[in-house]
Amino acid sequence: MSRDEDLSSRLRAGDNPVRRVFKNSAALAVSNVGARVFTALTVIYAARFLGDAAFGQYVTALSLSLAFATLADLGMNPVYIRDVAREPLLASRYLVNLYALKAALGALTFGVVLAAAHLLGYPPETISVVRLLALAVVVDSYGSLNSAGFQAQERMEFVALLSIVSNAAYMAAVILLLSRGGTPVTLGWLTLARAVFNACVGLGLLRRIVPRGGGRLDLGLIGRLLPEMLPLTLTTLFVSLYSQSDTVMVSGFRPAAEVGWYGAAHKPLDVLTAIPGTIMLALFPIMSRLHRGAAPALQVVHERTVKYMACLGLPIAAGGVVLAEPIILLLYGPSYAPAVGVFRVLSVGLCVMYLNSIFGSLLVSTDKIRFQTFATGVMLATYVAAGTILIPAGGLGLGPVGAAWSVLIGQAVGWGLQAWFVARKVHVVRYLAVLTRPAAATALMIVVLRLLQGTNLFLLIAVGAASYGLALFGLRAWDEQDRQLFALLVKGRRVA
Repeated sequence: MSRDEDLSSRLRAGDNPVRRVFKNSAALAVSNVGARVFTALTVIYAARFLGDAAFGQYVTALSLSLAFATLADLGMNPVYIRDVAREPLLASRYLVNLYALKAALGALTFGVVLAAAHLLGYPPETISVVRLLALAVVVDSYGSLNSAGFQAQERMEFVALLSIVSNAAYMAAVILLLSRGGTPVTLGWLTLARAVFNACVGLGLLRRIVPRGGGRLDLGLIGRLLPEMLPLTLTTLFVSLYSQSDTVMVSGFRPAAEVGWYGAAHKPLDVLTAIPGTIMLALFPIMSRLHRGAAPALQVVHERTVKYMACLGLPIAAGGVVLAEPIILLLYGPSYAPAVGVFRVLSVGLCVMYLNSIFGSLLVSTDKIRFQTFATGVMLATYVAAGTILIPAGGLGLGPVGAAWSVLIGQAVGWGLQAWFVARKVHVVRYLAVLTRPAAATALMIVVLRLLQGTNLFLLIAVGAASYGLALFGLRAWDEQDRQLFALLVKGRRVA
């Protein structure tokens, strides 16, 4: 039986992962994309209101706090999702013990972040913001464990509801208080309040759906889980340091205004990073189950995901490069013009990150965590080495643009390593078959945008998207397997 037939037979038997992925992806899309849109709008308002120097102070404090957020989680969320997705009756037992473990981890995280702020020589006003945001990170780690519980139960609609309500209220409060003379400290207090709301309400909702029984403190369980969590902890710590250390490194080598430019370029793209995260969070429980008894079907799901991520990531990256200047000027105004070059480079890195997310999730779901840990460690080391050369005035002196190039170089190295591990340890992906047509359609879109450059930004976006879609259609990027999967997604049945 071929891998496509294996997947189709499982779907005919009633095991329809496509429908489940669609439902959960839709809920997570509302949650992740909606939350990031609210956050981006909030940050754009704050950047314009505070000015580049004060905004840079807030971005520095936030990045330092998030860089150590992994210490409060210790890699427990993927382990919780994986094990409870396979055996739902473990949910209550895991939840109680992981909550207890977080109490100690939270104190450690708070202390490490404050110590790092003092060691880096941050001024007192920045440390005041760091203190609030570090506490928010600790509280938010409880909320992320609640979200993991909803994901394991495949009830992502609760995550979406909670996220939209809390982030909408947060945006309204930020706009109100900043307009009345708020400061970066004000943003810190509001961020902490949002974390407390998410953690408390999320736990109340989760208790309604988690199977009862077995919810007692079990030090033996914690001891057994810790060895499994350590590789994930290292992986997520590397990823956290990698994703936040760019801002921290800029703040260490360049003035606060340049940190503000870098943060301004980064924030609109943060909205788009929710797309692969949303899809992979929905796919992770499915891939974990397929690994145990349907390896051919897992390969189909993985290969199609690579194709769809490329179809999304390539045009987004190209559009970001071509349209960077009008986007930055529209969002922030002329004072943030130096952020244009940063935005261009980060847009390309975004596409690489889309592909990276697929291979990382696959390695974890197939119990190859140590390979992902190694790849992310090398990715972090590559970034730090490149950043040390490219960012400071004593090096090449590229400043924020150098930080963006360092991110891109690190992402490319990480993706290459993870793709190699997947090919050696799991299965081979037919890259030429899945990437050729999206790349050709993207090239055509770039030509269209270049020809129309200088016209209205929104018109350019619409025409670019239309030309890309027509090119995909003309190149026949969608085959029979795509048509079957789409029919399963929409109608819940196999196409004859």
